[in-house]
Amino acid sequence: MSELTGILQRISIWVQQYQPEKDGKKIPLLAPGLTHEEIESKVKDLPFRLSVELYELYQWHNGGYTCFLTAEDQKIVNNFSEQIKAFSPRETVHFFSLEQALSYAVSRESKGGKYIFPIFAWENGSECALLDLEQR
Repeated sequence: MSELTGILQRISIWVQQYQPEKDGKKIPLLAPGLTHEEIESKVKDLPFRLSVELYELYQWHNGGYTCFLTAEDQKIVNNFSEQIKAFSPRETVHFFSLEQALSYAVSRESKGGKYIFPIFAWENGSECALLDLEQR
């Protein structure tokens, strides 16, 4: 098991433990992961390659938080997020789906042969990968 896999498993345990409920059912905060083949089919014609770690991340889950919730569930999660902020200095994080991240990356011109690939975003910032221009 890679170090990343171990970290992602710990995150999964935390999310399962603390995710909000509606009518006695947990509201999913993370979208199901993609297969290696599904990821490859989405990136095969792009001018850049994803790292092994990005493949692993999107096989774990394909984004999360409000990117796939119903409006009613979003209200519940937003209330839950406010509760988290009450005892944690951390902001609510949005995990971009592969489709969202790819759309952003290809819609911007490359800067010096590099593409900005957003992974996580929050109110005051984001985490991105810098992907090299590479012919396939």
